[in-house]
Amino acid sequence: MPIERTTDGGLRVTYIGTEAAFTDALSEQPEGVRIEVERTGTYTPAPRHIVSRLTER
Repeated sequence: MPIERTTDGGLRVTYIGTEAAFTDALSEQPEGVRIEVERTGTYTPAPRHIVSRLTER
């Protein structure tokens, strides 16, 4: 799932998008929301993930 609960009561969310989309999304956060980027890079879905079955077409 793209959303997981953390042991400290927070949420870990997986986002997929362009660098420009992240820049826009991270520039305006509500008060009290803390965001930490853990990792960036090329997205490769796990073999069992439904997205892995999509083709270029």
